[in-house]
Amino acid sequence: MGTRHLTCVLVDDKIRVAQYGQWDGYPDGAGSHCCNFIKENDMGSFAEKVRQTTELSDDEIEDRWRECGADGSGFVNMEVSDDFEKKYPQLHRNCGANILDLIAIGVTEVSLSTEFAADSLFCEWVWLLNLDNQTLEVYEGFQKSPHEKGRFHSLESRDTHSGGTYYPVALTHVIPFDEIKANGKQSLLDLYQEAEAE
Repeated sequence: MGTRHLTCVLVDDKIRVAQYGQWDGYPDGAGSHCCNFIKENDMGSFAEKVRQTTELSDDEIEDRWRECGADGSGFVNMEVSDDFEKKYPQLHRNCGANILDLIAIGVTEVSLSTEFAADSLFCEWVWLLNLDNQTLEVYEGFQKSPHEKGRFHSLESRDTHSGGTYYPVALTHVIPFDEIKANGKQSLLDLYQEAEAE
């Protein structure tokens, strides 16, 4: 299902990964993927892999699209999109939380879509692995009022075509990695089941 989101990784007090995802941004989608990744991987080793990543510029990403047959118009057919995804899965909109697995196996070139967190009408979720304090930060979209919840609150708010204003995503939960390693994705899913029960 189309639920746009970001999967982010912070290390050494810097967001080094901010991967856009087009699909399944919900807790039982990208959120669960992040929890499974945390549970199954050594976060110290992963932090070293993240430190080796480099951000590609917009021009460098555009060059890779052209290499796969894009004409620069901003529109591509399925053949071009499929070719691009095979060659550069970490840069494709389908990647989402899979960026974690790609970095773990040695992918180093990434794009940073941090500014997307400012547009909480469209950015419905952000999943941020904070490798400095070993927590998963959960952010939610649809913020119609200014707030100071979390690291994205100072991004510039976005006006919608209908005249309304949406503010950046807001921090709603912080889950320690130790809890996730013990309980897996239930550490996250239980929070939302409890909220639905109230």
